[in-house]
Amino acid sequence: PDILKTLPNGDGIKTAYLTFDDGPTTSVTPHILDILRRYDIKATFFLAGSLAEKNPGVAFRAHTEGHLLANHSYSHEYSDLYASESDFMSEIDKAYAIISDITGDENYPKIFRFPGGSYDSGTYGAKKQEYKEVLKKSGYRFCDWNALSGDAESKSPTVDGLMSRIKSSTKGKEDLVILMHDSATKKVNIKALPKILDYLIAEDYTFDTLDNVPLEIPTEEPKEENADEN
Repeated sequence: PDILKTLPNGDGIKTAYLTFDDGPTTSVTPHILDILRRYDIKATFFLAGSLAEKNPGVAFRAHTEGHLLANHSYSHEYSDLYASESDFMSEIDKAYAIISDITGDENYPKIFRFPGGSYDSGTYGAKKQEYKEVLKKSGYRFCDWNALSGDAESKSPTVDGLMSRIKSSTKGKEDLVILMHDSATKKVNIKALPKILDYLIAEDYTFDTLDNVPLEIPTEEPKEENADEN
């Protein structure tokens, strides 16, 4: 279920999957949506269920404009989310129910991002590895990132700093899953996003949402043997 492992690298097509975590908010998300609409680019929004419940109109706008609403847990509180397997799935299912209600789709794509990433490190690293199997059994795919703007790496991020991080973290990569945020404190992204998009377009990237990543790693088609060769 690890989406990073099934990215179609090697197909010669440079694709960027923009992802925004920790929203939706009324102060940042609408501005991000305005910019994406102006560029006609679709992105994936990893929603905190509690904020989607509070700001359903913003989430609904993202959905109607063609963006993917994905699951980032209900509370985003590590101690609650990762306390036990039952707590983990309870939060995810609660957030998914909110997304289903907003979209009107009971079979909406089940895509999840672990708050803090799925990495085997830190206080909850070992539990996260166990929960990956629980996600798989429940029909969820999960996705970390392989590039980022660094908007959460500094208390006072700057546009120039974000651009520098984008350039360094995307260098030499064909397919990108880019981590950014649309939480209330990330207003710098409103100024940085057009510059980031201009840079990625100049680098010949196309854009897509994570539900369009293949379910399996692409394999090379077997070559047909020549009937005359024995």
